[in-house]
Amino acid sequence: MQLQICSLDYSTYVGRIGIGRINQGTLKPMQNVAVFSGPESTPFNARVNQVLKFEGLERQQATEAGPGDIVLINGIENIGIGVTLTDIENPVPAADAHVDEPTLTMNFCVNTRRSPAAKASS
Repeated sequence: MQLQICSLDYSTYVGRIGIGRINQGTLKPMQNVAVFSGPESTPFNARVNQVLKFEGLERQQATEAGPGDIVLINGIENIGIGVTLTDIENPVPAADAHVDEPTLTMNFCVNTRRSPAAKASS
């Protein structure tokens, strides 16, 4: 099983919620997983409390999720973007998620042009 977290949400009831797509294997509620915070990090064991799937815009509890499913998971306290959840027996971390540099730049300058109304009054 391999799932990489790509987004986060928060609930006052369950805390942090990780959202990601399962790359391989299956994930079930109350399943023990190995958690990698990066490809070179040392994993720690944790337990997934709930597995939720999207049904339209609503979230529904799932008894099992497989490859390609986008899921929401909770129960792991230190979850963050880029964290990989894998099988304890065969831990394989996902490659680091690369974020492109920003492509939009903005310049804020003082307007030095005079308006046509200001020219007419002078």
